[in-house]
This record gives sequence, C-alpha cells and structure tokens, in this order.
Amino acid sequence: MVTFIYLIPVIGILLMAYGRSKMTKVINAVLACIMGVFGICHMAELIGGTNPAQFPVMPTMAVIGVLLAIDSVIICKE
Repeated sequence: MVTFIYLIPVIGILLMAYGRSKMTKVINAVLACIMGVFGICHMAELIGGTNPAQFPVMPTMAVIGVLLAIDSVIICKE
C-alpha cells in the first residue's frame, strides 16, 4: 500500500521535474492514470461503510487524481 500511495506519485513528480523526453511524459501520464483509477476505486470503499471522517477526504483525492491524470495526458500530447 505504501508503494502505491507514496512511491508512484514521487516517481511521477521526479519525472516531471527532471525528465524532458517524450518517454518520461508518457510514463508520468500512465502513472497519473493509475493513481486516478486508484483514487476512484478507493472512494468506492465508502459504499461499504467506513470511518465518517473519510467522507470529505476520499472524494477530494479521487477528483484531484482524475484532474492530474487529465493534465498529464494533455502534457503528454504536446
């Protein structure tokens, strides 16, 4: 779980900060899409009933993940 929550976003940040090639943009877009899907799937846990404190957090993280994935794909197409 730590790999998914921490390592993948850090790799994406490093690729965007230091990578200038088309391949790094593609890899970042793929990682961003994975994180967006992960946020949506994680938000689906709200249906099963979880801690009420997670109600504002999970949808926010899902929306941010999807928006970042969309932005990464747009950057990749440039």
